[in-house]
Order: sequence, then structure tokens, then C-alpha cells
Amino acid sequence: MNNIIFSLDNIKSLIENNQLTIEDVLEQFERDDLINSTRYIYSAGYKWGIWYEVSSLINEFLEEQEYEFIPRNTTFDSNIAYFSSRIYLNYFKDNMEHINCFNLKEINFIFSKHEIVNSIYNFITKNTIRNIEFNPLICIQFPFACLGKKVITTVDEEINLLNILLSRNIYDDSKASKLVSSLLKKRLNNLQISIKHNRTTLSKNNLALLITGQLRGYEESLKLLNEKLNNFNEIDVFLSTWSNIGRTRLNWQNAYRIFEEDALNLLLEYKDDIDLSGIEAKLDASLIMGYDDILKSLKSILTNAKSIRIHVKNDKEYPFNRMNNSEKMYYHNIFWIETLGSDFFNKYDHMMKVRADFLYSNNDQIIIDDENSQPMVFTDASGWLFEEWGFGIADQVWFGNTNNIIPLMKTHIVENDAYLIKRDIYNHREVYSGHTNCAIEAWSNGKIISNDYYPKKGLSDTKKVTMLELKKILQVKEGKQ
Repeated sequence: MNNIIFSLDNIKSLIENNQLTIEDVLEQFERDDLINSTRYIYSAGYKWGIWYEVSSLINEFLEEQEYEFIPRNTTFDSNIAYFSSRIYLNYFKDNMEHINCFNLKEINFIFSKHEIVNSIYNFITKNTIRNIEFNPLICIQFPFACLGKKVITTVDEEINLLNILLSRNIYDDSKASKLVSSLLKKRLNNLQISIKHNRTTLSKNNLALLITGQLRGYEESLKLLNEKLNNFNEIDVFLSTWSNIGRTRLNWQNAYRIFEEDALNLLLEYKDDIDLSGIEAKLDASLIMGYDDILKSLKSILTNAKSIRIHVKNDKEYPFNRMNNSEKMYYHNIFWIETLGSDFFNKYDHMMKVRADFLYSNNDQIIIDDENSQPMVFTDASGWLFEEWGFGIADQVWFGNTNNIIPLMKTHIVENDAYLIKRDIYNHREVYSGHTNCAIEAWSNGKIISNDYYPKKGLSDTKKVTMLELKKILQVKEGKQ
């Protein structure tokens, strides 16, 4: 089989020139890499989300050819559902049990399509589906997808859906079935309790600011953050970070992001004689900061802070050198919570977790509500997420009442709900993944991710290397240009 490039321009050209047949498309649907290749390879250089336009073209093409879907295998069937949602739904309405056949990767692809999630939701809530039970994977991913695709937008709608799914879970003695049942009930119970009893009067208007992860580019970003926190009476800062503040990896393609213009020109002058790995090692050494250096720098930037606590680790040491990036994030998130204890933070009305290099796109101050009647968490994106990779929330900024943020910070604890879902339902060997673990913990603890959010301008980077600094590294004498 020759792979067809599923880029917008190529598919459009093939259709317009009558060079694409049904047989060609169906043959491509046997590829288990088709969706990811379309998103990450064939759509490179296009605007974000262009692959949805590719999907629409394929769907229209097959409809015009009056193609009627007949199941073959789960790879083929999930590609049909993704690229030709309407055609799959025509089959699904009379064969609803078919949704139980897909694995996690395939069901995430399918549930990333709003049209499919919305249609299934309508089938379920209008009692169109009769005498059909769903497997544990569907019963957990579908409510996630309904939130992430904004199919359900109110607490009452979610409560109704959870009750329906509890009646349609395939009950047996498996760990997965029992876990799904317990988690749906937990979300349902915590959601009802939180809505009724979460009203809290905020009297002190103080903030626990947790800055986690590498300090790459922190000078610019934290200065802007400091200006946004003038509304708070008191701010205590809790930093957990690495001794290496981090920067962009050095190669000739991105050297312009690391060096000032005159320094870059000097570097290019020595290009044929330079070992970039040696320069990178020296740059890394220059980015190591100790406790005293970090404390002094933060005090000069975070002028609104009443106190600053700092925890610095070497990411080259065990066990940190064995952690993936997601686990490192979750480790830093939880450090001060576990070190000082959750009760220590009860004295704070608000808690904010922020990545050190996060740049806000506006100058608005952080919103403070005197009373919080819902278990609301504000992030750097609108509400819950459900994409081709699955369920999640934005994870660079979290803000809310302290009791709403604490559960999200505790994701590094083994045997939590996210860990159990990954082990017993997803059958994942990888325990930690960004966006997903924290979303599951927020969901199971009855939290609501606000559709109001803090928009991101970008991420700040480490200060660029100056001409003088580069000359010292290259051991170039003054006067040599």
C-alpha cells in the first residue's frame, strides 16, 4: 500500500482532479498511524486544527460517492469514525453496541469529534439507547468527552448523565467495572456536596503562590505576575525547582533564540571550528543557581511577597533523572503540600500554582471573588479538554480557593484515582502524563474547571547570551570580531 498524504492541499487536489477513489481512501483507513500522521506530519506548517478540514473533505467525498460503512476491524472502523463522522453515526444509531469494541487510543480519536459525542449524548439522554450496556472504558471516557467537548455545560446535565451511565455500566467482578462504578459515584457525590456546601467567606484575602518547575525565563514572567497580584493583602511564595534553570537546546537552527545578534554573528564566524556540544556544556554550567542566588533574585522581582520559601533539587540525581517530564511537574507541585502538610495551607483563602515562564497576554489583575459558591478552578485554557490524546485540563496556571486547588497538587501520590484508572482501565504502564492525571483528580474530587481563564501570550525564555559572555566561552580576546 502506498501511503496517501492527508494534507489539506493534497486531498483537495486529488478530489478536484478526480484522482481519488473510494478504494484509495478505504485502503488508507487500514493505517493505524493515519490520524496522528495527519495531525503532526501532514498538517505541519498549517494553522492549528487544519486536520479537521481534511476530515470534512473526506467525509463529503465519501457521502457524494454514497459509501455505506461496513465494519472491518477496529483500526479501519475508528478511522471511519474520525474522518467520516456522519457516515459512522448512520451506522451507530442501529448498532450502538459497536462502540464497545474499541481500545483506549481508538476511543480517544472517536470521542475527540464533537459531532459523535453530541450525537451519542442525545441518544443516551433521550432514551434512544435501549437495553445496551457499555464497557468500563466507555463509561469513564464518555463523561470525560462530554465535558471536554462542551456537550454538557451545567452541573444538572452532568449529574443526569452520571446517573444514566451508572445504570448502563457492564457489571461483573472485574477491577475495571468496580472501579468505574465507584468513580462515577464519587464524582456524583462530591459534585453534589461541593455545590451545596462549598460556599466560603474569604476574609483574609491572602494567597499561597506555588511556583513549580524550571526557572527558565523567570525574570520577565514573574515580574509581570507580580504586577497582577496587587489585589491580595498578603502573598507567601513557595518555590520548588531545579538548580539548572533550563533553556532552549542549542543547535544551529535555533541559535538565534539563545544568542544576541552580535554574539550570534561571532558564533557563525567560528562555525567551522566550533564544537556546539562543548559550548552547550559551558552554557549549562552557567545556568546553575544555588539557594542564595535564587532567593536574592526572587526577592528583587516578587516585591509583593511577604515571605519566600525555596526548595532546589539537582535533576541529574536519582530518582529525578529517571522521571519523565510529567512526573517531574507533579513532584514539584506536591513538594510543599507534603512537606508542610495540607492543614498548613488552610490559612490561605486562595492558592495559585504557576509555571515560572508563563507569560500572560493581558495586564488584568487576578480575579478575586469574595464568596465562592462553586468548586471552581481557573486555568490557562477554557474549561475541560478532550483531544485526540484524551482527557485533560490546562496545567500551566491553576487558581482558586485553596480547598479547590489542593487535590490537583497531589497528583504525584501513588494509588490516587488517576493512577487506578490508568492501571485498571487504561492498562497503561506509564503512570504519569501531563494534562490527564490532574484532570482526573479534579474530576473525581468534584471540581469544576472554569470557562473563564488566563490567556497565554507565550513562554518566556532564558536571557540571551551576550557578546561578552560568548567571548569568555570561546576565549576570544577583546578586539577580535
